[in-house]
Amino acid sequence: MEKYPLRNKALSALLDEGETLKHPIYAVLEREGRRYTSYLGLTDGFLLIALTFENNRTWSARIPLDIKSLKIKKSNFFIQSDYEISIAFENSSPIKIYANKKVSTYGDQEEHINAFLAYLSDNAPKEEFPSLKDIKGSKFQRQYFDFILYLFLPFPLFAVCVITMVNLRHNEFVFANNLLDILYGMGLFLIILSPIFILSILNHVFGKIVSVINRDGIYLENDFVSWGKIEKITYIPEVFANRNPYAMVYRYTRMVLTVLNSSGEKYDIEVKNFPVYGLFKIKRLCPDKKIEFVAKDILFVVMIWITVMVVMLAMIFF
Repeated sequence: MEKYPLRNKALSALLDEGETLKHPIYAVLEREGRRYTSYLGLTDGFLLIALTFENNRTWSARIPLDIKSLKIKKSNFFIQSDYEISIAFENSSPIKIYANKKVSTYGDQEEHINAFLAYLSDNAPKEEFPSLKDIKGSKFQRQYFDFILYLFLPFPLFAVCVITMVNLRHNEFVFANNLLDILYGMGLFLIILSPIFILSILNHVFGKIVSVINRDGIYLENDFVSWGKIEKITYIPEVFANRNPYAMVYRYTRMVLTVLNSSGEKYDIEVKNFPVYGLFKIKRLCPDKKIEFVAKDILFVVMIWITVMVVMLAMIFF
């Protein structure tokens, strides 16, 4: 009886006639903001991927091994799997694979994972991608505190409205007194949020660099995209982001680059945790570049503040 028929059948279905399945492994694949348990394998010139979803639908792909850059990180305090494998391709979306040496249900995992990594390394460029710290241009750090600032941003307007309405309710509207109350409220607001502002400023200096932008294009951790290849930029802020990078479902603020490959086909590249102020730099360099802003979470926060304000006003006047 064939060992591990489910894995081998899923990957063998992706082979063309005459091809042989090489080094099948079980791993977790990161795709479109979610991680999936998956089967991965290799054949001459292609990476094979087969995912299984909860409702038994499957997604599969044959990705040409035109590797632009390859980065393999071994297990440490920050990486919960034995290997974190980041692959950028010349003509398709980058992927990230989390793999372990040993998997209880697949006894040949350790044998295949070593051969799998060796095969990828043999097909990747030998020179390392330059560090973002060494690239000249505008450097943008991952922002850890923006979501807190977004939540409290409407507070000054809310305080001004409440103070004014309370005074109007008691027929004691005096501009000078109102102004003094508002200034007191602003001062208290700044004192409460001052640690967050300070940490945010420090993060601009010492935070992890996620991207470098210059006149040539956008540099990422192990990738580069020239401006001429970028058709569209979409920015998706996540105020209520799940910051756990190892959750199977997680959310994060991201910039999505829609790129045209050499065949004219489109694919997406995500830039995780890209700060919103970086969009102004992009517009200055490329004023004709199309940028879409998807603000679902920010609109939700605005609706919360409007609801709170309406409730407070109702309590004051009724």
